[in-house]
Amino acid sequence: MRIFPDERYIMRLKGTLPKTRLPAYEWARSLSVEECIEGLRKLSGQDFGHDAEAWERWWAQEKQKLDIDPDF
Repeated sequence: MRIFPDERYIMRLKGTLPKTRLPAYEWARSLSVEECIEGLRKLSGQDFGHDAEAWERWWAQEKQKLDIDPDF
């Protein structure tokens, strides 16, 4: 299963990052909420501010558009 930066940013906003020491999650944990929002703005061209649910809805729609091997 692949985790995208978008997902980690959103998890950080929601406070739902898994309790693991994997570098991908440690990186996200080190970011401030404002850094996550800025990252999401840059990646998406959208601005939902602190609304993690809106960011989740946006990502759910965008992720469906990607052509990714689910086993990658």
